[in-house]
Amino acid sequence: MGNKTIPKPGALREEPMLSVCMIVNGRDILFDTGASDSFSRNAVKLSIDLGKIQAAVLSHHHCYYGGGLRRLFELNSHAKVYLRKTPDGDCYFNEGTEAIITSGHTDSEESRTGGKM
Repeated sequence: MGNKTIPKPGALREEPMLSVCMIVNGRDILFDTGASDSFSRNAVKLSIDLGKIQAAVLSHHHCYYGGGLRRLFELNSHAKVYLRKTPDGDCYFNEGTEAIITSGHTDSEESRTGGKM
C-alpha cells in the first residue's frame, strides 16, 4: 500500500469515524471500516486494492466502526475479521467469512469460532 498522496480537500468522502489501511509485519490490514461504504470509495481514490486486505480489525462491534463490513465482503472473500465477542442478534457476517472472536486485546486471549461462520 505504502504512503499515498492525499487528494485535494473535498475529494474524499467524510464520516465521523476512521478507517485505516496499513501494512503490519508484511500483512495488509484494514482497521475499522467506518459507518458506510465510504472507506471503499476512498480506497479507490487512493489506489488501495481492498482485495489484497488479509485481515480486518474492528475496534468495537458498532455500526460506526464496522458498518462497512458488508462492502468489504463484497470486495474481498478471504480476509479474516478480528473483533471482540459479538453481541446477541444480527451480525454483519456472511456465510463463508471467517471471524476471530477475542475476549480481550491480546493474541493469547484469542479463540476461533469454530471456523467458517
